[in-house]
Amino acid sequence: MTVSRAIVNRLAGWGVVVGVLVPMVTGCASPVSQPASSVPTASSLPTVSSFPTGQSVAPIFRAVLPQLEAETEIPILLPGHVPLPEGEVHADAEATSHEYAVHLGYTPGCRGTACFVGLFAARRTEGAYHGGEELEETVRLANGIEGYFNPVRCAASCGPAVVEWTQDGVRYRFALKAFSTDAEPEKQAMIGLASSAITAGDRTAHRGQENSRRGDAPF
Repeated sequence: MTVSRAIVNRLAGWGVVVGVLVPMVTGCASPVSQPASSVPTASSLPTVSSFPTGQSVAPIFRAVLPQLEAETEIPILLPGHVPLPEGEVHADAEATSHEYAVHLGYTPGCRGTACFVGLFAARRTEGAYHGGEELEETVRLANGIEGYFNPVRCAASCGPAVVEWTQDGVRYRFALKAFSTDAEPEKQAMIGLASSAITAGDRTAHRGQENSRRGDAPF
């Protein structure tokens, strides 16, 4: 699929390089039965221009942001908009001083495959968020930051589209499932999500007293 000239121009204005088309396996439905209208279409996916600098954090994160502020010491980078399927999507978070994760699911507390919608996570680590994972394509994010992208992959079930990058010694990972049946808009939308979070900066409104949680097991 060809990205429109208008989108290319907007991406260029953000310093984002439109990469080559990444083939995506088709015929893969969301593991949770959802009406076809619930999956974002290419025209409804966000572009980089959808994320102005300083935009408020996306509503899906507002309830869990205070928990992250209280429990982690690393910069909290979250986008200003997330394209979600229709219907109820739940967010919950877990964090330690050196990492955090916001899980999005069709059911509260989702940690499985069938109920998974998305993950927005970060941890102090070297290399990929999950050590040894290979990320196929290098992409350019806001502020000239180099990112890494994987499209939706389908085998017995379909995995999410993923974008990762490292900033100030912290590895950030955004993953979304049931995103689009079009590979290039999917990639550009993931670049937009990451770029939104980067340009908005740390979502922490304040840092309170020294974090009382130490030595928590990683998740």
